Amino acid sequence: MEIIEILRKCKPLFVRKMLVVELDKKKCSTKFLSHNFNGCMIVNVKCNENGELDLRGKKEEYRIIVSDLPQ
Repeated sequence: MEIIEILRKCKPLFVRKMLVVELDKKKCSTKFLSHNFNGCMIVNVKCNENGELDLRGKKEEYRIIVSDLPQ
């Protein structure tokens, strides 16, 4: 588990690099799942400095901040 600090909107955030295949599909948003990303792609998921994931809303979805995807 790699935790890194990035700047987003001029504010520091902690993220964990994770493979798409490692993500729990129940915690992924419908919009994210609709993209059908390759399982070996790496995405950055928001977390705290201890590596605990920051989940969003009642559905407790991942907060995917920046992904290393081809443009």
